[in-house]
Amino acid sequence: MQWTGVETPMGRVFLAWTPDGLYRSTLPGGRDEDFRAEIAGSDESPGAGGPYRRWIERYFAGRNPGEIPALAPRGTAFSRRVRSVVAAIPPGQTRSYGEVAREAGSPGAARAVGTVMAQNPFPLFVPCQRVVRSGGDLGEFGGGREMKTDLLEWDRHLRYFEVSGES
Repeated sequence: MQWTGVETPMGRVFLAWTPDGLYRSTLPGGRDEDFRAEIAGSDESPGAGGPYRRWIERYFAGRNPGEIPALAPRGTAFSRRVRSVVAAIPPGQTRSYGEVAREAGSPGAARAVGTVMAQNPFPLFVPCQRVVRSGGDLGEFGGGREMKTDLLEWDRHLRYFEVSGES
């Protein structure tokens, strides 16, 4: 496994990857020591990270980051379905935990969706900030409510459009 950090306007994002895909990412400004403990024994590759770094850089430049790069397969079939549904939520939009559960083929599993989001190893790539309570309340968030609010605000102002020839 290799890892690197990427500076963003909201703080440093850490990325760890294997040949199978992205293994772990953090929210901006995440705790350095927690990430390093999780990936202990891995090699830091400053400036590396290829598609994961480019995706983060484009996102924080306010541009369409494009298709989500490969994510290392992790978790149960249910958690993978939930992450797939959440990854498809467009910027500037939200879904309730119940809506995500239904779209993932498990109506009534809203609490389980909350658990999957709380353990999301790919924040930003799988934008858990876009999942809210059914009444619109933000609900819980690993980075805190302020971070969730900030990310939702960032999402609303992204210039998500494709320009022919844009890389």
